[in-house]
Amino acid sequence: RGGRASMRASHAYALAALLASLFAAASADDECSGHGTYDSSSSKCACDDPTPAPGATGWVGDACEIETVGVATPTIAAPLVQSGTLEGGQWRCYFLAVDSGWNHLAVSLSHAEDDRGDPDVHGAFFDADARPSFPRTRTDGYDFREVSSASHAFVDVSVARADLDADAADAASLFLCAQAYGDVATTYELHAAFSKCPTSFALENLGSGDEHSVTISECSTASGGTTSEPAGTCDAASGACACAAYDDHTFQAPEDGGGDYFASSYYSERLGFGACAARIDFAFKKIANVQPGASRVASYANQTLLPGQWRFYELAVDAATDHQVVISLSRDPNAGAAEMYLRHETVPTNHWGHYDLPDDYVSGNEQTQELVITEGDGVFEFGTWYVGVFASAGRAATFDVDFAYYDCPRNCSDRGTCVVSNDGAERHCACDSDGNGNPYLKEDCSEEFSQWNEVASDAFEVNGTLSSSEYDYFALPSMDARESRRQIEVVLSASFTKEHAVYDWEEKPALLLKRGGRADFPSISNYTFKTTLERAGESYEIQLCASQFAGATWNAAVYNPGGVEPMAFAVSFTKRGVCPSATAEECSGHGTCRSENLADPNFATCACDDGWTASDCNFPSCPEGSYVALPPGADGGPGATCFRGCQGGKRRSSGCDAVVCAPPARAAASGSGSATSAPTRCVLDECERDFFKVDEDKGESCVVRCAADASDPHGPRRLQAACDPETVRSSAREIDDDEDDDEEEWAYDVFATIATIVVVVGVVVGV
Repeated sequence: RGGRASMRASHAYALAALLASLFAAASADDECSGHGTYDSSSSKCACDDPTPAPGATGWVGDACEIETVGVATPTIAAPLVQSGTLEGGQWRCYFLAVDSGWNHLAVSLSHAEDDRGDPDVHGAFFDADARPSFPRTRTDGYDFREVSSASHAFVDVSVARADLDADAADAASLFLCAQAYGDVATTYELHAAFSKCPTSFALENLGSGDEHSVTISECSTASGGTTSEPAGTCDAASGACACAAYDDHTFQAPEDGGGDYFASSYYSERLGFGACAARIDFAFKKIANVQPGASRVASYANQTLLPGQWRFYELAVDAATDHQVVISLSRDPNAGAAEMYLRHETVPTNHWGHYDLPDDYVSGNEQTQELVITEGDGVFEFGTWYVGVFASAGRAATFDVDFAYYDCPRNCSDRGTCVVSNDGAERHCACDSDGNGNPYLKEDCSEEFSQWNEVASDAFEVNGTLSSSEYDYFALPSMDARESRRQIEVVLSASFTKEHAVYDWEEKPALLLKRGGRADFPSISNYTFKTTLERAGESYEIQLCASQFAGATWNAAVYNPGGVEPMAFAVSFTKRGVCPSATAEECSGHGTCRSENLADPNFATCACDDGWTASDCNFPSCPEGSYVALPPGADGGPGATCFRGCQGGKRRSSGCDAVVCAPPARAAASGSGSATSAPTRCVLDECERDFFKVDEDKGESCVVRCAADASDPHGPRRLQAACDPETVRSSAREIDDDEDDDEEEWAYDVFATIATIVVVVGVVVGV
């Protein structure tokens, strides 16, 4: 029994050891991505074939996760051309032997313009003895890199052997790695070549839609592509370019460095003079050759620069003749980006502090760019100036550039007269007036007031479009003395729209208003009133009352800030009546404001509702419980003085609430009222009492009543048309007057009484 137990334990141990070894092997395999062997003692992977021969594939990286492809040494005659697709975050490297006699290395990386990915390129020189480090997915261990392809479809890198440390310069091999930065997949095309003289790649437009080709040039002389002047030939022995002459003068690069730049080779290597890619054209010679009386303008049309190259122009500013110089660049929008810089006494670069103008950031994508130096502006200096234009994108730039010299600001734009002080120290423009009598604006008379479109009586509007850093100006109509005495509100409103969303951090457009003379135009730094247009599509207002607006001249402007896209705008100007009100509602909520027609004599006054009065319609027309007497006879019947009371702030428009009647009229209630109702009218009776009527022909008598009509029980009394049927009696005669009637009635009563007594006595005696 004991032997069997021991045997079972031994088997179990062996099985456990086998599983552990299998698990360890699997774990090591996972550590090295299945492309290497894990060394537990060093905790590192030994990757499979990290330096593959041309045509073979190996792996590098901390976890052997970077595929490495072996390629041949690239030259100008046979450059490296590799393309592929990378998932987000993925790397791929190319391993190649270095040309032992190289002086320069050119590398380019391109991807489709509609590709949402962001490919980057990194380079690391490798030597098994002196520099044995392999590429990693960290980006801080490389000798050079280019990571701006997110904003450019084509990027290039030029590496000078002289700029490297000794180990890198003498390394035998090179890793070129493409990386898909971020989480988005990307495609790429990688080019590279070693050369004796400065070499670069460029993206050439094939002239058919969006088709492009990558070309290579040495000393700016392209092999089958565009050659950038002055260009030159390579002296293989020295590794220097022999640049060709060009129209203005034999090429001569400025002295390197001079303490102004961080490396003595900056001019020749970085600006392209050493590669015959940069040149200096003498614009001052063209200006000097202008005929007397002609405009002093030097123009250079259809200038072409390959990506990463510069073109310079030399200017001369004379203290005796030059007041202002304006440099204008117009770029072909279908070509690459172009940036323009200006510097006094030496050529500029696009590094901060190495140019005097522009003041703001330049993207190079603007279709036009303008630099201006004017005497007294703080930048202007006499002497030599250089303008530099840089092709900053992955495509060749095509542009025109003009240099204009002026005695007064822009020669007053041919809209005014240049006025020079006696000593010649001051110059300014006296601007002419336009067809409406308004002066042209700004120091150079270049601006004018936009014309209002009258859309209604005293209502005007203007619609337009403004580019970045532009204004549009408006002369506001005046207000006459009659209007100034009215309750009139002047309203200036504006709105804008843009193609893209306006973000909170962006500077917003503004509506500006300035009081002064007609030539006093507002600006973003000089205004009387300002309102910011915070949101697109919404209207914003500046309101002035008549007392503010009258007796002064007002000018308005709409401003689109710099560094933003163009905007469409709408501006309106109206004069509207403002009626008094005791509440937030119009005319205190008890009337209507007459605000539409400025010619209306009652303009800017309230038309009060019934029952309300005062200028703001805030008071009832009558105090509660009060009465007002109408003229005698106006209402309430004959002889009536009618009184109308106030109920709910209103008086009745007809009828009376009380009356006083002049005799013989009497006060009476209304037709529908009760006998105890308050009298509200006066009536005049036609009779005072009933009439006893005798009809001798019929032998009848009756009483005709003196009473009001049944339809109007409180109305005037009059003799009714018919007898009271209850009073009809037989009668022999008609008593005509009241006294006879009384006597006969008394005699009749006595006679009837005696007769009655006789009858009664007779009956008693008989009994």
